[in-house]
Amino acid sequence: MGAACDDAVQQLARLLDQVEEPLKKTFQVCWIFLLSVLQLLYACLCSTLFSA
Repeated sequence: MGAACDDAVQQLARLLDQVEEPLKKTFQVCWIFLLSVLQLLYACLCSTLFSA
């Protein structure tokens, strides 16, 4: 029974590794997009505050 449990854990680890890589890429894209939006909002806010 211990060998079957170890095999199941190894299969789960391989499955998680396969899922993890696309999630990392998706998170990176979302993070870059969020930073770009924040940078744009900051630029608009600064131009509004300092134009007066």
